[in-house]
Parts: sequence; C-alpha cells; structure tokens
Amino acid sequence: MIEEDLFKEEVQILTETKVGTKVNPVVFYGSSSIRLWESLEEDFPGQEILNLAFGGSTIEYCVHYFDELVTPNDLKSMVFYCGDNDIGNGNDAYKVLEDLKKMYFLFRKRFANKHFTFISIKPSVERFGLISTINEANQLIRNFLQDEPFTTYVHVFDSMLNESKQVRKELFTEDNLHMNEKGYTVWKEQLTPFVKEIF
Repeated sequence: MIEEDLFKEEVQILTETKVGTKVNPVVFYGSSSIRLWESLEEDFPGQEILNLAFGGSTIEYCVHYFDELVTPNDLKSMVFYCGDNDIGNGNDAYKVLEDLKKMYFLFRKRFANKHFTFISIKPSVERFGLISTINEANQLIRNFLQDEPFTTYVHVFDSMLNESKQVRKELFTEDNLHMNEKGYTVWKEQLTPFVKEIF
C-alpha cells in the first residue's frame, strides 16, 4: 500500500531541480543503488544522463511517481534498477515480477518506441539470506523482458559473487547493502557492452 507522504519530500526536490533539465537524456530511475551512483556521468562520458532515482524506493513507488518524475522528460531511453527493497520488505519473486510488469507497461504506454533497460537485482551481504528469492525474481524478469521489444536485461548478479557463490564484500560500504566505488565499477563493466542500445 502506498503511503502518500513517503518519499514525497525527496520527489519534490527532484521535480524542482532535475525534471526537464536535460534534452533527450537517458533517464536512470529506481532506488538508492542508482541514486548513489555519483560517478554515473563520468562512467559514461559524452552522454546526457538524468538521475531521477530516490533512496529506499520500491517498484511500486517508482510506478506511483513515474508521471511526476519521468513522463515530463523527452527521454531517449530509461535504465531502471529496483527490486531489492521490495524483497527486503517481504515480497516474493512473483510479486516483484508483477510490479515490474506494471512499471514496464506504464513506460511503454508513455514512451512507445523508447528503449527500456533493466539492471538485475543485486545480491548483497546484508540480504544474503534472500539470495534465492533475488535470483528467482531476476530469472522471471529476464524471461519476461526477452519477449518484449526495445528492451535490454543487464545481469549484474553473477559478477557480484565470488567463486564460492558468496557476495563479494569488497563491493559494499560498511552497511553491507549499498555499493562503493568498486561495486559501481562492476556495474559499469556490465552495462558497457550495451552502451549503443542504452544511449
């Protein structure tokens, strides 16, 4: 259930300072893993990038604020990351897929022929106990998107595990949930092969 006041202040700041400020940008949207990507423009130089993510969000809230944050922009494409907060809040993989479909079809309704990229839900040290649900949700989303036009699924999940299938702790900050520079380097490396599609 949507709590109207949740994220309202942060969303208002985004609408006042970022929405509509760039021409034909690639919009990065979703939760704090995107919001905290401070090197995003440096990692993809020469690109018009607009970061509209807000911390702690779930897919449901990204849908709720979509028309306020994303729709006003004459965007080139959108890169979306969200889902681990959903699972952290108790949602199962099928609920995550259901909400992702709502997000995707809303995007498709507003931007019929624009490209949609989904970054797979990341594993983390903090939520390692939920890793099977994360993996299942990623697989469901990947299967769904592969049949949809103008979409890219970027699988960062495996690259964030070591050879023992444990989460690479060196990729995370002290809270074991959010990524540090090394973590974002991994994401950059995974997105780079799809740069032409995304940008």
